[in-house]
Amino acid sequence: MGTHDTQHRGLGDAARRELQAEQQRLRADRLRIVAELNRIEQLLTGIDGLLANGSRAKATTTSAKGLRDSITEVLRENPEGLRPIEVSRTLEARGYRADGSTAFPTLVSNQLWRMANREGVLTRSDKTGKYMLPRE
Repeated sequence: MGTHDTQHRGLGDAARRELQAEQQRLRADRLRIVAELNRIEQLLTGIDGLLANGSRAKATTTSAKGLRDSITEVLRENPEGLRPIEVSRTLEARGYRADGSTAFPTLVSNQLWRMANREGVLTRSDKTGKYMLPRE
């Protein structure tokens, strides 16, 4: 019986290592995808600015960071999570403003939703409505 248990554990260890390797590959893919989404979003914002069509409201700041990076930074500083209005107030205190007809809290709320629902880089508590970075 001892031999059977050892063989079973060996298969479990191998499967665990394989799953961990896949997890690492997927995390790397997620980072690459998020970076590409950020790049595309910046390109679209630039195109809208050149066309001056005003169809996409933007957040402006004197910071070198974009809205997505700043949201991620705020959530990293608050691991218990924040509601959208709390994120927008924090960013407004750091100098962010809406550039267009859409209110800044709406821009932040929409961006949080996209990051959680389309991209899966954030989680949202159904109970509290707070967004947070996934625990690793």
